[in-house]
Amino acid sequence: MVDDETKYSIEQVIMFCHECRIEFVNRKKTRDFLYECGKTVDDLTDEIRTLRVEHQSDEIELDYDSNHKGYVYQFKKLTFDMYWCYIKVKIKRDKNRVVVVLSFHKEEGIQYEQK
Repeated sequence: MVDDETKYSIEQVIMFCHECRIEFVNRKKTRDFLYECGKTVDDLTDEIRTLRVEHQSDEIELDYDSNHKGYVYQFKKLTFDMYWCYIKVKIKRDKNRVVVVLSFHKEEGIQYEQK
């Protein structure tokens, strides 16, 4: 996969989230969230496919991390009708654009009732 250093509009990123292949970076916070809420990567993918412009939570940031060069797009969304989650994505390319999910986990500092 090739780094994509194009700065896309948030509307374009949302369109990519709806239409392009989605890959997850294997990160502990995302794995822990999946385990805690009893969901799958497919469930998280479904949540990403429903992102809207109003879910954008921060300014677009340029990241030159050696493993993930490009712009980072950050969202905050109520997921599974229960958890406020922080979602961070980048756009990369192989033959087409790919949405790379850098992070997907509960927003820190919020207490949730146990069911």
